[in-house]
Amino acid sequence: ARVGGSPDTAREALASAFDLAIEVARQRDGRHRVMRVAELHNEGSSIIVQDVWCFMIDRTAAGGTIEGTFYATGHIPAIVEDLTARGFVIDTAVFKRHQTR
Repeated sequence: ARVGGSPDTAREALASAFDLAIEVARQRDGRHRVMRVAELHNEGSSIIVQDVWCFMIDRTAAGGTIEGTFYATGHIPAIVEDLTARGFVIDTAVFKRHQTR
């Protein structure tokens, strides 16, 4: 018998427990970087992952160091509205997609 319920129940609990997820990965140069920040939400039996910010690798510099840029996707996560309703001031310009991406 499985302790704690089904995989579907676990996925639903996970998506409802967190508003945002942060993906960190080790790159070829050995450094760990935040690769993306994404909003999680349930849609039926699936977890929908909507990117908010992503890291784009631009080049590998001399010595092998990876260089890149963090960019906004244009998606404003639902938590912004919740935080604003609680009195937090959030500049939504940080979510604006840059014209070149």
